[in-house]
Amino acid sequence: MTRFAIATTGVLLAAQVCLAGGIISTISAGNVGDTLVDSRPGTPFELDYTFTGWDFSQKELLSMYFHIQLHPSYSYSNLVVELEDTGLTLSMPSDPNYYGTQLYGYYDLAYPELGQGDIPFVEMSSLLKEELADGTLTGRFYIEGGGPFTPEPGGEYWSFGASGMFVDVPEPATMAILLGGAGLLLRRHKR
Repeated sequence: MTRFAIATTGVLLAAQVCLAGGIISTISAGNVGDTLVDSRPGTPFELDYTFTGWDFSQKELLSMYFHIQLHPSYSYSNLVVELEDTGLTLSMPSDPNYYGTQLYGYYDLAYPELGQGDIPFVEMSSLLKEELADGTLTGRFYIEGGGPFTPEPGGEYWSFGASGMFVDVPEPATMAILLGGAGLLLRRHKR
C-alpha cells in the first residue's frame, strides 16, 4: 500500500469565517493498493495529516470528504468506513452516475455554504472532528455488493483517501480584540 498527502492554503472572505480565524487550509491524504476486501474486518488505512506540522488543537475541522476510486471493471453498492479511535462507522452508497471515483462529503452545519455543490454532503458528526484531533485518521474500509476483487499482478487498483478543510482557531486574546473592535464600530455607528 502506498500513501500520499497534499496541502493547500487559501483565504475565504466570508465574514463569519474571518471572525473564526480567517485562513482556510485544505489537506489531503490517501492510500493506494491492489488488495480490496468486500467484508469485515476490511482493508486497514492510515491517513496522516501531521506532515503539515500543525497543532491540531488550534484547528477547527469545517468539512471533510472521503473519496474512493476503483479499477473501471469493478463496481459496488456501498462503501463502509470504520474509524479506529471513536468507533464511528460511516456507510456511503455508491452513485451509479459517477464512473470510477466516488466522493462523500461531511460539513459543519455552522457553515452551510460548504454543503453545496456537486458532491453529496451530509452533516458532520462530532465524532469525525474528534477522530482528527491528533492529525491522523485510522481505521478500516470495505465495500459491499461488489463480489470478490481479484487484481491483475503488479497493478494498483484502488485509491482511498480523505480531504479536510480546516480554519485556524484564534487565541482568546485575539478573539477579545476582534470582538471589542467590532463592538466599538457598532457603538459608533449607532450615534
